[in-house]
Amino acid sequence: MHMAGFTMAAALAGSAALSLDALPAPVGARAPAAADAAATAALDKTVTAYARDAFAIAEARHFVLAEPLGWQQVVKPIRNKIEAEGGTRIAIPWNRPGYDPIELFRLKDGSGLVIAMEYAKPPAKARVAAYYRVTLHKLPAE
Repeated sequence: MHMAGFTMAAALAGSAALSLDALPAPVGARAPAAADAAATAALDKTVTAYARDAFAIAEARHFVLAEPLGWQQVVKPIRNKIEAEGGTRIAIPWNRPGYDPIELFRLKDGSGLVIAMEYAKPPAKARVAAYYRVTLHKLPAE
C-alpha cells in the first residue's frame, strides 16, 4: 500500500499551541477548492492509516500545489524551521524511503505535527500536501 509522506513535529518553541498557519506554505501552493475535496480527504485517510496508532490528527491545513513538487521541496523548509526551533527528528520504522516521504519530529513542547504529501511514483510528483497538528501516542523508539 502506498502511503502519503508526512513529517511529524511538535509545536514551535515558545508557543502555547501549534499554529499551522505560522508554518510557510509550499512554494506556489494555494488553499484547496471544493473540487479538491476528494484529494484532500484521500490524503487524510492515508495519513491516518499510516499512523499505526502513533498519533491522531487534531487539525489540518491542506494545500494544492501550483506545480508538482518533490518531497524535499515541500518538507525541507519546514524541517529546517522545526530543527532550528529545537525539534528533533524521530525515525519511523515502517517508513519506506521513496514511497513514504515521511519525517517525524518532536518539538520542544512535546506536541506533534505531520507534514504529508500524496504519494506519486517517480518521476511523477504530488499535487496535494497538508500540515497536520497531531496528538502523539505510541511513538517508535526515539
